[in-house]
Amino acid sequence: MIRKSRKEVSVPKSIITKAKDDMEGAFAFMLISSQGVPMITVISVVNKLAANKDKAVAMMCLAASSQVRGNVTFLSPSITGVDKKYKELMIDSERDVDDEYNFKALHAVGHMLLALSDKPLAKAVSSKVGNCIVGGEFPDTAAGKINKEIYLKWSPEERTSATTYIDKSSVKAFVNEVVEGAGAKAAAFSARGEAPATTTPLPKSEGSA
Repeated sequence: MIRKSRKEVSVPKSIITKAKDDMEGAFAFMLISSQGVPMITVISVVNKLAANKDKAVAMMCLAASSQVRGNVTFLSPSITGVDKKYKELMIDSERDVDDEYNFKALHAVGHMLLALSDKPLAKAVSSKVGNCIVGGEFPDTAAGKINKEIYLKWSPEERTSATTYIDKSSVKAFVNEVVEGAGAKAAAFSARGEAPATTTPLPKSEGSA
């Protein structure tokens, strides 16, 4: 027996409007979207982050590259500004999750940022969890297996577009600035007066998508 699904979702009006003129294209878009975030979206978000000089959201994506969801999405989209500036990093609010972030998109963008950087921290994170954008060596860990699985799902065309983008990208200076500043930003945050006097253990990192 096929169980009926009655879950209601909210399709953006812009898609419905365009679908009236291109029904086949609309459903093709839904088919491709079901496979996860496309590479073109990852590239678009990175370009937008650089254009906006948005170091905070870029750092959020970098954190998502090696942290579990709950350790990244604890601030609401209205606070981070993601809901207004980066719709690509959001999901339908009807989804059964505690927040409205598209964590797979955050994760993929984070890995693209790592791939664009030549700083030691970026290389260290990629070495620890693997890189789901450019492939290469993946550690035999839960995070490594997840990132390898994501990498293998990209089409040959998407992998080529990612390589071309990384080779020719003009945003590397911005990305390196964000990555290089992570250590100092983390230290300053830990030293804030509001922090508890006792030492608090760091949250566990799994590198999960």
